[in-house]
Amino acid sequence: MPVNNGNQHWVAAQVDIPRRHITIYDPDIKMTSHDWFQVKNARCLSVLFPYILAATGYYTRHAHLRKNDQPNLEPFKVTRVGGIPQQAAA
Repeated sequence: MPVNNGNQHWVAAQVDIPRRHITIYDPDIKMTSHDWFQVKNARCLSVLFPYILAATGYYTRHAHLRKNDQPNLEPFKVTRVGGIPQQAAA
């Protein structure tokens, strides 16, 4: 899914629902610091996804992903991948 970074830059996010993990692919990693990015964008996604899944009935259809017989609302883990091709300076 596309994720906007401060109305200046786009990155791609891959969401693995069963593993509760979001992987961020950033083609211009020099543009943003890791800490700023995690707080502004990825953290929001990691908290939001469990609630979206609960609201859409995902945990009802996939009971094996529930926690203590309740929807698991803990934030997803987030990683930002390094070593991907980088955008060249314009």
